[in-house]
Amino acid sequence: MNFAELRFWEYLVCGLIFILGARLVWSRVASSNLETFDKLALLLLGLSLLLCVSWVTFLIFLTVAAVTYAGLLWIQKYHPQRATKCLVVLIPLQLAPLVYYKYANFIGNGLLNLHLDTLRHLIIPVGISFYTFQKVAFVVDTLVHKCPVPRFLDYMNFAGFFPQIVAGPIERRADLLPQLERFRFRWLPEDLNQGFSWMVVGFFFQMLPCR
Repeated sequence: MNFAELRFWEYLVCGLIFILGARLVWSRVASSNLETFDKLALLLLGLSLLLCVSWVTFLIFLTVAAVTYAGLLWIQKYHPQRATKCLVVLIPLQLAPLVYYKYANFIGNGLLNLHLDTLRHLIIPVGISFYTFQKVAFVVDTLVHKCPVPRFLDYMNFAGFFPQIVAGPIERRADLLPQLERFRFRWLPEDLNQGFSWMVVGFFFQMLPCR
């Protein structure tokens, strides 16, 4: 979903209002688990915004995310000594949806002359390149540097962080994951001022005509 679209901000504001109300209720019931609530709320917000883009994008994202996490767990549990060699298997599995949606028509109809109408009408899921390559980078960073697999909730927030999931940039594990592991919903005036400044600059470049 394009951040310059009014629709995105309508969904985002509605989601934040709902989270705020639910957080107030949660704080009265289980105040000691607010950290878990905040992380879960962030994940549900990101997934909801992704689902608003299209259900195909949503399902492909979940598929790539699940394959990545399950593959890492399997490699570190059963083949820790051959972890880097297992990249030869895991990375193609991660790239399979991207190759299919972006290049199946070219390969099937362009090179092999199969004349399949199904391939001609494939719609590329929004952001598939960004979130696929980010997960590939996550796998490489985890296995090459022998990092532990994070908790599933933290990993999913890393994989589905809505401000950059559909348009990048591709964030590395060491840069983004620690921030999300410490994530809490906070309304700090200095951070809001800085964030709005960057948003104005971003909107300016988004709307600037290219020549």
